[in-house]
Parts: sequence; structure tokens; C-alpha cells
Amino acid sequence: MMHEEQAQSFMRAAAQHTQLLTRYAKSLTKDQDEAHDLYSDALIKCYDRILVHGFTGSFIAYLISAIKYNFYHAQRDKKYILPLSNTIADEIPEAEDDAEARSAIATTIKLFVSSHYPPHEYEVFDLHIHGLTYREIAFLTSYTATRAYNLIQRIRQEVKDSFGVKSYK
Repeated sequence: MMHEEQAQSFMRAAAQHTQLLTRYAKSLTKDQDEAHDLYSDALIKCYDRILVHGFTGSFIAYLISAIKYNFYHAQRDKKYILPLSNTIADEIPEAEDDAEARSAIATTIKLFVSSHYPPHEYEVFDLHIHGLTYREIAFLTSYTATRAYNLIQRIRQEVKDSFGVKSYK
């Protein structure tokens, strides 16, 4: 792989600063287990992104910003993100007044998209329906914001054509 050496350098730098980075994560979460999870998630995401795209900046600063981003994203998830069934169900045709039926339709839409698109495209859709912006999706995936937007519009159109849904977001 082209960026494998950079990714290995990143892992070595992270290993040297594990205690410091975990302590930083703990200052955000106030819980040792959550801090370790936050650090691990950020480490894996950064490693994968460096492996695919490369990186020339400060590895530790990059990891600190990823830890901070993951923490704030998790906080936002706790406060503002609605369950999928509510997100999609709000836009399901009015004829479906039964909440259980609307939830079943929302689940069916999610299954439809997961079976008709590859996992990396489904991930973009899933992030979108859970409230992430296109820029946030671009940060978390290998997609640009424009590419994520175009993919989501294509999925929206297919869902609309297949289920008669006006829009789901």
C-alpha cells in the first residue's frame, strides 16, 4: 500500500503517547472506560484514513482532533439524534397513521438501501439519516462532501421511486 509507512509511523507515535491521549480523552468524558473507547475509536479511524489517503501533518495533533470530534459527535448523538424509525417515519405518507406501521416502513427502507447499495455507500446513507452534515460524513468516510451529497440524492430518489416516500430527511 502506498501510505502504509505513514500509517505505521502514526501507530508508533500514538503508542508513545497513549497515556497522554487517554488522559486527554478522560478529561472530556470523565470516565476511564469511555475515555479508552473514545481513544481506540479515534485511533482506528485515523489509522484507516491515513492508510487510504496519507497524511503529512502532526500525527498526535490529528489524533487529538479526532478524539475531540468523536467526543462532541457522541454528545450530540445523545441529545439530538432521533431513532431511525422516527427520522424516516415523519416523512412517510400520511395514510399510514399507525406508528407501528410507520416504523415497519422505516425499517423496510433501511433494509432496502442496505441490500441495494455496497456497505461503504450504505454507511454514508446511515450517517446522513442519523443527522450528520455532509462535511461530517466526509470527515468520517472516504467520500468528499459533494460525492456524499450526490450519493444521498441518488438513494433518496430510488427510495422515493420504490416506496412513494416524498422525502425522508
